[in-house]
Amino acid sequence: MAGQILFVGKSVSRLERTWARVEAKGHRVILVRSRKPALEIVNAISPHLVVVDTTVPRTGVEKLCRQLKRYRPEIPILLLIDDEQPPPRFPHHKTLSKAASHRRFHDVLSRMIQEQSDHVLRVGSLSLDLVTRTVHSQKGTNSLCPKEAQLLAIFMRQPGKVLGHALLMEKIWETDFVADLGTLWTHICSLRRKIEPHANRRVYLHTVRGIGYRLDVWPPPDGT
Repeated sequence: MAGQILFVGKSVSRLERTWARVEAKGHRVILVRSRKPALEIVNAISPHLVVVDTTVPRTGVEKLCRQLKRYRPEIPILLLIDDEQPPPRFPHHKTLSKAASHRRFHDVLSRMIQEQSDHVLRVGSLSLDLVTRTVHSQKGTNSLCPKEAQLLAIFMRQPGKVLGHALLMEKIWETDFVADLGTLWTHICSLRRKIEPHANRRVYLHTVRGIGYRLDVWPPPDGT
């Protein structure tokens, strides 16, 4: 499965060749040098994986990992280390020698992306951890109740498609009764409070009057 990978560190010649091979396999690699731009990108696009080079000084590695663990626990962290380097004591999911072969590098990345994709849904800047029921959007990170998580998951599996009231009531509440949509409206409003970054403008979850709702990809793929 192809994914978005954020690399934090200095891309020396050997790593540049590695990243080129990784991108040739269909992955997208974004390179930054330090903690601050890394956090900005994490919040903007929700990468599938963060790779951090611990051998480069002054990148704020430990602080970055602790912030990711606290605010974006669903994103796995792979640390690149020197062979003689002791195991890091700050949060991470896996370590890999910086001298590892290109094939080993790609295999580890692909496996971590696949494992993460099995329980995390992504649509643009929106991500939902199905295990912890944690959602991250451009508003920040919030916990969802079970019904909110089920509702958002249905939208995220069909982005851009209008889902009718009857379909949502059947899938979430297992009923075909649509004369009273109060329960659905209440959960939609609650969900919007947790994901929409603007009080007066919706960017994710839109109402299609008289029919249902539609989840849009944000930011749009073309950047408009």
